[in-house]
Amino acid sequence: MVRIELSKLDNVKILAKDRKVAKHIPKTYSLTNKSLTSMLKQNSFVYLKPNDSGQGKGLMRIDVEKGLYRLRCRDYQVNHKHEKISTLMEDIQKLKRKRLYLVQQGIQSETKKGRLFDLRVHMLRIKGEWKVVGIVGRLAPSKSIVTNAKSGGKPTKVDVLFQKELGWNEKQSKSMLKKLESLSIKIAQQFSAKYPKWRQFGLDYGIDDHNHPWLYEINVTPGLNVFRLADQSLYRKIIHLRHRSS
Repeated sequence: MVRIELSKLDNVKILAKDRKVAKHIPKTYSLTNKSLTSMLKQNSFVYLKPNDSGQGKGLMRIDVEKGLYRLRCRDYQVNHKHEKISTLMEDIQKLKRKRLYLVQQGIQSETKKGRLFDLRVHMLRIKGEWKVVGIVGRLAPSKSIVTNAKSGGKPTKVDVLFQKELGWNEKQSKSMLKKLESLSIKIAQQFSAKYPKWRQFGLDYGIDDHNHPWLYEINVTPGLNVFRLADQSLYRKIIHLRHRSS
């Protein structure tokens, strides 16, 4: 499959037009000295992402720790600490090169043991209606800043993630699944109004410690490997439904 990446900043602008959806979009801005300074004053950590690539490529994270700025990068063995944003930005410029980057609010989406996690929701348009056909969790390796499998993340059945890793009961799990389904259908409908030719989306969510879901990204050419690794029966179901919707 040829991957097509749309502008993440444009995607945020499209989705933020709906007030109900906007509540689930982390603050996201084009990366500049001003936007980075402002975001680091408001958040304990932020992510830096290339505007037009996926799969965690080029991802960086900055944590504010005891007055220092700790910079880590997925693609390089970088773990640098800076006293000043000016030197931090110089370091970032070397890593990002000439690519357009964005800075995004960090979401504290962690398990009881402190491992980062997120969820992939696979959407299909079937007979003109958007349907949630699969939800799966992804657990980051210990101390990692990313969850995808290529970076060592562990695809995990969503009920295992909710009940074992987060400690939720069945009622809480069902409530979150219902919330994610409703929100995802609304997002797919809104996004497809702008891009009507797409018939499938992959939505990536985090869930904070107040059980509020946050949409990290929307993918227009989502792969299914995360489902294949986590749940073979769900993977086969999505493949079957995808053929029917084509």
